[in-house]
Amino acid sequence: MSLRDTPNISSVNSEPDSHGSIAAAAEALARSTPAEHARHFAFGDWHLELRSNSAALLETVGTYLSLFACAPGDADTTVVAYETEVPALPGEFFDWKRGPGKVGKKEQVADVDGGWIVRKVRTGMHFLLSGEHKVAVGPCLANFNQVVNFVNAALVSHRLAAGWTLCHAAGVALGSRGVGLAGTSGAGKSTLALHAMNEGLSFVSNDRLLIKANGEARMTGIPKHPRINPGTALNNPTLVSILPEARRAALEALPKAELWDLEEKYDADIGSLYAGRWTKTADLAGFILLDWRHDHDGPTTIERIDLAAREDLWPALFKHPGPLHVGPDGRRADNTIDVPAQPYLDVLADVPVFEIRGRVDFTKATAHCLSLLRA
Repeated sequence: MSLRDTPNISSVNSEPDSHGSIAAAAEALARSTPAEHARHFAFGDWHLELRSNSAALLETVGTYLSLFACAPGDADTTVVAYETEVPALPGEFFDWKRGPGKVGKKEQVADVDGGWIVRKVRTGMHFLLSGEHKVAVGPCLANFNQVVNFVNAALVSHRLAAGWTLCHAAGVALGSRGVGLAGTSGAGKSTLALHAMNEGLSFVSNDRLLIKANGEARMTGIPKHPRINPGTALNNPTLVSILPEARRAALEALPKAELWDLEEKYDADIGSLYAGRWTKTADLAGFILLDWRHDHDGPTTIERIDLAAREDLWPALFKHPGPLHVGPDGRRADNTIDVPAQPYLDVLADVPVFEIRGRVDFTKATAHCLSLLRA
């Protein structure tokens, strides 16, 4: 099936399993493991209540999301996270498809009566989902980033229901104007965003950017700090302090090619590193697609393109919301990596889109971001 012909991501049926239901599993957890603690967060007009049986978990997540803490009130979404052993759950699991270049099993899904369950293969975390339930269960504290991702999936679902379109992109802003930064995994989206912030820009989003045309094109993000590799930290004076001193010395001794390929990530806290410069929504002044390489010998080139004519670049920009997405009808998305192209082409029809090719040059790319934002 082509990208143009893929069905709407929120309209795919979940076939029920006869051995149990999401409601029954959620109710059993609530009885056996009361979620007595709560924290509240707001991101733009979206209000989240996060409940848990673990005060330590809420303290950890609360520190991570401290820029978005708010007073208790009526929440748009409630997420419950249980720090406990995973009980027996209904359903038979199947593998969820991964994007281009991804290998190995990451997530599995079981369709059950009234919803579905997502299992993280590496950590054993389980997520129970339906139109009424958003429940995480397992070693939540040891995997608090997955709880944060679960929260952000709920925000993405809320935005998609309001007509936004999800991009595999980062974003930065200057005042009320923003630029999207797209590329395949490892292309340097977050690294470029953080380089640009050294020039006074603010953060919008790390790896998930949402765009919408309502007269003028707009962009918004999710409350997740950038996760960066050691090469990014070592080559940015604002970020080098997040590396432990002993580890920093070992990293500095590595060859550059090996450094960039390390499977090692650090959270770059926008609050402490960049004085909380986080813009929640901005006008979309332009989009940049990163198609460069660290091992390229040629010059860095920047060229405006017609996105509709460049289907080869679509996989770097388009993003399926994945198995944690809950559609407005309360059902899950299809198990596919494809998404319809037209919503992206519609939103970006009047937005300048640029492709950067050749050698990686964050200084030159940052200058182009600034030129778009100051135009």
